[in-house]
Amino acid sequence: MNLKEWTKEFIRFKDCMKRQIITLEETEKGFLVEEKKEVKHYLVQEDLTLPEERSEKTFIMTMHTKENVQVLKDQWEVFAKEKTLTIYFVNIKTNEKWHIQPYIHAKITEDIEKSIDILSEQIQVYL
Repeated sequence: MNLKEWTKEFIRFKDCMKRQIITLEETEKGFLVEEKKEVKHYLVQEDLTLPEERSEKTFIMTMHTKENVQVLKDQWEVFAKEKTLTIYFVNIKTNEKWHIQPYIHAKITEDIEKSIDILSEQIQVYL
C-alpha cells in the first residue's frame, strides 16, 4: 500500500460512522472530499511542502520521516500562518499517524521544536 492508497482508506474509515461524504474524488495530488457541510482537500506528499493550492479545509498527508519533521520545524512560521491546515505524518508500514494544526499549535506552545519532537516520537519513523 502506498501513501495515496492509505489516505483513501483513512478518509473512508473516518467517515464510516458519520456518513458525511457525498463525493470522494481522486485528483492528481490527492483527494477532494465533498461532505454534507464542507469540502476538504487532502494533499498527498511523500516530501512535505506547503502547497500553493489550498481550500477551506486542507490536509497534508505526508510520510513520517526525520526529513519531513525537520521541514516542518524549519518552515514553521510559514505553516503556522495557515489557519485551516492540518498535517498528518504517516507510517504506512505500521498504520500509525500523528497530526498537527500549526496555526493552533503556535498559539498554545512556546517551544515549538520540543513540542514537535514530543509528538513525532510517539510513532515509529517510516524507513
